[in-house]
Amino acid sequence: MKEFDFDEITDVDSIVGMLKMAFSLEEWEQMIQIADQLHTQAHRVYEQQQLERTKGGQPRTLHMKRPLVYYLGFSQLTKGIAFQKQGKYESSRECVEKYAELGWVDGLNEEGLQEVEDYRTLAKANTYTLDLLQGKEEVLPEYIQFLHEHSAEEVIPGMITILESAIMHNYDINPILKDFAERVGELGGFYREPQNLNYYVEFLYQLSIYRFKEGKSGLAIDAVLRAMEYAHSLKDDTSFKKCVVLFESHRSLAVKHQKKRYKSIQNSILGREKDPAKNAIFDDSLIRIV
Repeated sequence: MKEFDFDEITDVDSIVGMLKMAFSLEEWEQMIQIADQLHTQAHRVYEQQQLERTKGGQPRTLHMKRPLVYYLGFSQLTKGIAFQKQGKYESSRECVEKYAELGWVDGLNEEGLQEVEDYRTLAKANTYTLDLLQGKEEVLPEYIQFLHEHSAEEVIPGMITILESAIMHNYDINPILKDFAERVGELGGFYREPQNLNYYVEFLYQLSIYRFKEGKSGLAIDAVLRAMEYAHSLKDDTSFKKCVVLFESHRSLAVKHQKKRYKSIQNSILGREKDPAKNAIFDDSLIRIV
């Protein structure tokens, strides 16, 4: 991401947009900085509203897309995710504790109360995530029950967590994958919406790594090729590059039809323009002019 003077950015919705961009680019350090700025600005607004209340006035309604409590929680949620991605699990837990209970915020209307409840659920989910990433396999049954009981939005992120944990700590999750296979398939339409597809791409990427660790190279390569196709459709360069690196590091295990599929993906990117200078075809390990 471009370097910004975060102190100059005060619009909370703009900061939320920057946080989402940093997440998509996997810029974890910058994400922490932006999250801190969001917290500073949101808390500044809250303190001003509290001051107006103590004076007996009506707090001013600012132009924000969501209730103020959303921004207070989102700053800690995203900061915690960034710490988690860096492997700083205890720092991430500290953030989780801060958005687990936001009922202390004054002036909550019905929408604000729902935000508090949503963050409470996210905190529970992310506590399971941190437990699993730290190798606490014993929480798996509880987490699986949690995923069964909650909305579709939790299923694929939850499966990503389980895959990451299994990869890191070397345990078998095939029964879990089988259990969730039907539900993941049912949610295919939901996760193929542009705003949700990134999760599906990451799920396929992690599934590919897990299959490689199992020695199931055919299934692994099929998964990473699917992830690559979806990443390309999203124009998600970060995910696409990860998939290419994973494929290339296992290229020798790919069979003919998988290499052909990979070549087709590369050709679709190159565009196959008729301009001879641009008419390059991806051919296995090299680019040739035809």
